Amino acid sequence: MSSYTGLYVYRTEHGKVNGVQVSDPNGNSIHLDVETYLERRIKPPIEELPNSEQYNSKQK
Repeated sequence: MSSYTGLYVYRTEHGKVNGVQVSDPNGNSIHLDVETYLERRIKPPIEELPNSEQYNSKQK
């Protein structure tokens, strides 16, 4: 299991997930491709993550 935590997904204009923003235990945030997110079994499941707009609106 990975030490990263999923924050939100990036979607194309057609709604397809094409990337995931994650953070490590120290709060550093990086972008991962979907395949890497799934291979590393990062939690929560990708289907439960908000899109970037939803996430950013909650942070304000």
